[in-house]
Amino acid sequence: MAAVDLPTSIVAQFRAASIERLGRIETAWAALTQRVGTAEGERDLFHDVHTLKGEARLVGFADVVLITQRLEDLLLAARRRRYRVTEDVDVLATMAIQFIRMLLRKRAGASQGGIDINGFLKQIDEVLVEWPRQSEAPDSSGAYTMRPTEGGKVSLAVRQRLGSAATQMYLELLSSKSPRLRRAWEILAGELAQLDAVALMPLVRRHAASAKDLAIELGKEIDVAIDGPEIKVGVEILDTIHGALLHTLRNAVDHGIETPEARVAANKPRRGNIVVRFGIAEDSIGLTVQDDGDGIDLDAIRRRAETLGLLSPEDALAAPDATLLDLAFAPGFSVRESVSTISGRGIGLDAVRATIERLGGTISLESKRQIGVTVTLRLPQSRRIVEVHRLPSTQPGLVFAVPTTWTVRTERRPDALDPAAVMGLGRIHTGHASTTLTYLVLSRDGDDYPIVVGGSVSRVGAARLCPTSPDDGLEVVTIDNEPVILIRPDTFFPPASSRRPELTPGRA
Repeated sequence: MAAVDLPTSIVAQFRAASIERLGRIETAWAALTQRVGTAEGERDLFHDVHTLKGEARLVGFADVVLITQRLEDLLLAARRRRYRVTEDVDVLATMAIQFIRMLLRKRAGASQGGIDINGFLKQIDEVLVEWPRQSEAPDSSGAYTMRPTEGGKVSLAVRQRLGSAATQMYLELLSSKSPRLRRAWEILAGELAQLDAVALMPLVRRHAASAKDLAIELGKEIDVAIDGPEIKVGVEILDTIHGALLHTLRNAVDHGIETPEARVAANKPRRGNIVVRFGIAEDSIGLTVQDDGDGIDLDAIRRRAETLGLLSPEDALAAPDATLLDLAFAPGFSVRESVSTISGRGIGLDAVRATIERLGGTISLESKRQIGVTVTLRLPQSRRIVEVHRLPSTQPGLVFAVPTTWTVRTERRPDALDPAAVMGLGRIHTGHASTTLTYLVLSRDGDDYPIVVGGSVSRVGAARLCPTSPDDGLEVVTIDNEPVILIRPDTFFPPASSRRPELTPGRA
């Protein structure tokens, strides 16, 4: 049975429960690999993964079933090794959780967003086969070393629940006007901002050290320089940078930097150089990985694109450099004919771009033969800006917002609801003397929600202040540093069949 054959209420319930379950899986995995997990936490982890797989099968989410099965395989292998995991395994588990979350939120008929699922599953299988060779033995005392942590990470599900609590507190504040409640809400909102902030530098240093180790394994000599301030980023941003650095640094060492002998023959210094730069510019975080290696072989990309049927011989010959470089992000694309322990596994920059774009970021490549490659990432800060429709309320001093994924049209409907009345933030009336009522219909994917507000609509940017789950109907954002209630119509408003006309302004 496909998911589309089920009632939408059942599918929505499955999505919401599964996203919350993923939050627990993410937290338990981090605890076990950081050597602070418990036996009870381990049991709960495997129970949640097994339940997620079973429920996904029942509702027809086949791709979720496939990835969850491989995630379960990874967890079983990690348990046999007492959760002493390699960096490959940690990133694969993290990306599996991210991909499952993306698939759960994907609407029916939407694309996979650049995820090469078959390639990803293939990589997990190959890592599982090679893992015994890659795993290191315990030290002489039999103890296992804790892997470095990024410190203070709180799972996304926990942060979203706290964001929901902060949003409900803000609604109470609007009703009571209590100075003490306002102070409590400001403290909670401030703590939420701190929970979402994790130091970036330790992660960059760890990846730099791993790149040096990889170079030694490949018989190469490199220096890795880090140029960036001590900054903190959101947990989702950190996890995305984690995967991006793993792939870009690995590609730089394996594909880009030449052997010492080849570099000397090309009149280059014997040691290769890689520079990782990062910093904050305006409302985004920029990160570049630049190497002084041999650059990308565009002719090899042309040939591989022809072989894979991505370009005709004529198009491949005429393709500009930018088009060929963009093929590096194609799902499953690799110039390697066969896999090695390092490259050619069928997943890499495609997965990196999928996770980056999901957060509203970008990634690009620049290459010059015999000079090197520069990979540039740009990601929103943890309190990222989202585009919204600003909707003045019928109540003075109150403003709402709706994501611009919803279209807004002017139309007077008898079943229009006043969001302020639905929230209990004001009595039902036709508006104050200074308020001009505006009737609107919010539309998306065939769903219509008629509402009434207190003025004209404008499109602006809003900063996420108390992030909640996409399945939560409300969230507090800020516009021009003022708190605003963001509404997700499909989860906030009642369905048309159960709307109460008495909530409409002007009705008794």
